[in-house]
Amino acid sequence: MLTRFAAAAAMVALATAPVFAQQLTLNIGDPAPKLAVKEFVKGTPVTEFAPGKTYVVEFWATWCGPCKVSIPHLTKLQKQYKDVQFVGVSIWESDQSLVKPFVAQQGDNMDYTVCMDSVPEGDKRGSNGLTAKAWMAPAGRNGIPSAFIVKDGKIAWIGHPMQMDEPLGKVVAGTWDVKAARTAYTEQMATELKLRAVSKGIQEAQLAKDDAKVIELIDAATKEDPALESNFASLKFAALVRTGKNAEAVALAQKVTATATARQAGLLNAIASQGASPNAAPEVKKAALAAAEKSVALTNGTMQMNGLAILARAQFANGDAKGAEASMLRAIEAAKTIPGIDEKFRTQYIQMYEKQLQGMKNPGA
Repeated sequence: MLTRFAAAAAMVALATAPVFAQQLTLNIGDPAPKLAVKEFVKGTPVTEFAPGKTYVVEFWATWCGPCKVSIPHLTKLQKQYKDVQFVGVSIWESDQSLVKPFVAQQGDNMDYTVCMDSVPEGDKRGSNGLTAKAWMAPAGRNGIPSAFIVKDGKIAWIGHPMQMDEPLGKVVAGTWDVKAARTAYTEQMATELKLRAVSKGIQEAQLAKDDAKVIELIDAATKEDPALESNFASLKFAALVRTGKNAEAVALAQKVTATATARQAGLLNAIASQGASPNAAPEVKKAALAAAEKSVALTNGTMQMNGLAILARAQFANGDAKGAEASMLRAIEAAKTIPGIDEKFRTQYIQMYEKQLQGMKNPGA
């Protein structure tokens, strides 16, 4: 899961709002809270979770880019599992009047039940919606889209909807291990809470432009818990480069590149983007290029228009103008064809990449 302190370069990400749990009070295996919604906009209303039935409760917002990417995927799953009821709950809206037109515009692309959270009068950010407060904060969820699978009135799984296929299939088949899932989620959220605490200090150091402090805080956190290293790798890489510690930065980038999995493509993109600066040292640029190449290779370019664009910049920074042009053209083509993106965002991506391509072709213009 990617939250506000994680690599923002990933396409499949979470949009965030000010909801932070200090401890986990809603977990897998617990009874699902009620849906205290204002209104059902589309589909069959859910007033209670019926025994023996499976539901997917997914939290989203009209302003959330990653939510728009996941909408067609949810529709696909709803068609695949006709006996499962999918419910999309709009939360954290600053203007709930936008929800109905958005859902109407989506049409069959959003082919499942949709409702709006019940927000107290005067709450202009939607932060205090009754359903969001009953589900998201207690479960430690500080970003959307977030999904909960509910079976027999109890939560069976919690996570990002784009990662829901396997657990949903097992829940429906009756082979899902709820106890093991609860243990795993508890451990995951314990790490998340550590990350949030450390991130606060890092953000303060960044605002003070104290890169030495950033490095010190990250080193202290990863010494205590080595599992946190990858979460802060891109921040540490950038701080090392800014402080002129290029050898350490390159060593870190090489370590991440060598061990990264497809789910860490965003981390590779972040390192590549930071190291592809024209003013960076040659060895840093080379490490950035390796990270970008690994990111694209891990995903085969799928859903990776951002990764392809970053690869193009890294190639250009390393003097490979021809390769950079080819990669940027692939990024533009991906932006034109990738499904599930709002057309306004699609146009913005295409225009941005085309502008970058022209800059590569005419660097002195």
